[in-house]
Amino acid sequence: MKKLLVVAFLLAGAPLLAASMIVTKKFDWAPQNGIQVLDWSENGIMIKQVSWDLGDIMKPLRTSTCSAIVTVDNDSAHNVVPGIAIAVFDDEDHLIAAGDGGVKMGNLGKGERDHFHVSFSHVFRNLDHAKYFYVTLETK
Repeated sequence: MKKLLVVAFLLAGAPLLAASMIVTKKFDWAPQNGIQVLDWSENGIMIKQVSWDLGDIMKPLRTSTCSAIVTVDNDSAHNVVPGIAIAVFDDEDHLIAAGDGGVKMGNLGKGERDHFHVSFSHVFRNLDHAKYFYVTLETK
């Protein structure tokens, strides 16, 4: 009987486990007027575009307002809880900016769109030398 309950529990949880994913994709740095269209889709979750803001340095703290806004569409058949991270590199493969949008509170419902704010408040000074970047999409 215990074995049957364990098997039933595992089978019931299998769809939840299958719904989780982490994927990363590399893109060349090519924003036009600060916007880069990606149209990258994984399992119905689409990263539409990244809007780059090279920002300003806030004194006396010496942090930056540099950021990216990532537009995410949920074209899948179920609600998801997405998280976004971005890492930017120069032509010598140095990491020159990094940040994450964290996981939003609640769900991104099927058919919905949301915007994730990725802050580059401390690693940002060489963004004018960007060559490529990685975007990581995590969903649950």
